[in-house]
Amino acid sequence: MMPPLVLVALSGCHADRVATLEKRIAERRVEVRELQETLSELRQELDKSPPRTASVRNDNDPPGFDLRAPLPPGKPGQPDVLLVSIDTLRADHLGTYGYSRDTSPFLDQLAEDGTLFEQAWSPTSWTLPSHTTMLSGTLPVHHGTIDDHLTISPDLPLLQESFRKAGWGTIGAVATLFVSSRYGFDRGFDRYTDFGIKDKAENNLSTVDADHVFHNALYFAQQQPAGKPLFLFTHVYDCHYQYDPPAPWNTRFDRGPQWDDEVYRNYHVYQKQMISKVQLDHQVAQYDEEIAYVDAMLEELVETWRASGRELIVVVTADHGEEFGERGSWGHAHTLYPEQLHVPLIVNGPGVKAQRVPDRIGTEDIAPTVAALAGIPFTSAKDGRSRAPQVRDGTSPGTVASGRFADTSRFDTLVYRWHDAPYDLYVDLNEVKRELYDLSQDPEERRNVYKPNREHAEKMFTDMMAWLGNPWTARANGMVTVVDGVLFDEKGERKNEAMDVSAGTRFSVQPGDALVAFRPRGSSVDLGPWRPLGGSVPGTGCPLAFDGRFLEDAELSERSEDERAMLEALGYIQGDDEGDDEGSGAVPSGRVPCR
Repeated sequence: MMPPLVLVALSGCHADRVATLEKRIAERRVEVRELQETLSELRQELDKSPPRTASVRNDNDPPGFDLRAPLPPGKPGQPDVLLVSIDTLRADHLGTYGYSRDTSPFLDQLAEDGTLFEQAWSPTSWTLPSHTTMLSGTLPVHHGTIDDHLTISPDLPLLQESFRKAGWGTIGAVATLFVSSRYGFDRGFDRYTDFGIKDKAENNLSTVDADHVFHNALYFAQQQPAGKPLFLFTHVYDCHYQYDPPAPWNTRFDRGPQWDDEVYRNYHVYQKQMISKVQLDHQVAQYDEEIAYVDAMLEELVETWRASGRELIVVVTADHGEEFGERGSWGHAHTLYPEQLHVPLIVNGPGVKAQRVPDRIGTEDIAPTVAALAGIPFTSAKDGRSRAPQVRDGTSPGTVASGRFADTSRFDTLVYRWHDAPYDLYVDLNEVKRELYDLSQDPEERRNVYKPNREHAEKMFTDMMAWLGNPWTARANGMVTVVDGVLFDEKGERKNEAMDVSAGTRFSVQPGDALVAFRPRGSSVDLGPWRPLGGSVPGTGCPLAFDGRFLEDAELSERSEDERAMLEALGYIQGDDEGDDEGSGAVPSGRVPCR
């Protein structure tokens, strides 16, 4: 037993330590309260500031625009035509295509009263080449505008030109750079607005909402002379990231935006580290809210138009869809799976049969179909076919090849897709892999059945390469080399980046904007390079000949700093792809003779 004095001493020490600890605890509690107060103040400040994903919204309506202003009388017996492209809209996020959320009541009604194509497919997964196809009836591999250093070729006929030639008024209103006058989309329109989106201050720092697009189109229509039928093309960008619908739509399916919400970066980033499920669910909800907003604004436009007494045929579609983690990332342009290529296609109006059409259709069929519904000629579509008889009365199109081929070489990808019902062959030329999917059993393409069906898959690949053709021919013996592309011999066998050839050898190079050079046998000097899309092709006296599609005077002029900043903010200049050709406008084009 300890002596009493020792116990007293220990007791005193213990009491001192307890008192010291209690004092420290009290101090820490004060500090915690102060930190909580500071945090609360900071949160209040953040709440006053717009979230990082928030858009700056200016008034982009035309000066003096009045929604209630009357439209002039139209041409009796001739309905006007409205073609609406909703950028980045997946078919499976609309109610009429089976979606669980009520995103699209007006579009659903248009579909119920008109023709809905259940299997509409885009030929690529990004905006510029897809819209060029939509308005020309020609696939990207044939029209050539396959990357953002290329504009629409002057020799490519566009739908709006045919309408104007037939005496119609033509109106266009668009909401992003890749459907703007910068790329030649204004050709053939009497009135056209792209809201100055080639300027950073207008497109990067301000959002062009669907109501602005539709109001400008309506305003232009209000100014037209009486008795003139109208063709309108409208493109809205609301469903493209960043998703930020205006109130009250921004809380329809989820909470409103918060300051710490994910700001979209690029596809490569999310391949390496996908966002959390909670954040992904929120982004999908905001995407769906954007759809609901566009749906409401489209209803306003169509009902206003029809209330004026003018008949109207409405065609609604999209250029591509959006991946939400199905392949491990978020975005588009890199792959060709259904979430990026299966798009809506709805036709509604006088003379349109109420029906759901299960037949496959490609968006290359839109231009000739729209022209036929309006009764105007459009014979220049290389790939598209009019489905107007089917829209009017359900007449079967018979055996067609609609929606057969798709491709993307965006952001250093090189992916092709070939359809032979019920199969889709998916070919990644960069990763050297092939996949096969049976859409009748696996419409979302989750089960690769290439191995048990290898023979059929290889036949599909051979058929695809034969369809693409062999536009290059050697006129001399030597070696062909390519940069940023892949060589294939006449049989469709891959030869990678170099191939020995003899005079008369035919071959192909994918994609069309790859650089092709030739070194004569026994020489150390390369001739060329040639580049059919965005450069020149060999002319007289050259060791190679080219008889395929090439573009003249289609190279984009050099981008301004504002344009580059805008594209970076939109995710179009992406981390691993900063070396992509930006366009210079100074390269020779067409056939160039060799000396």
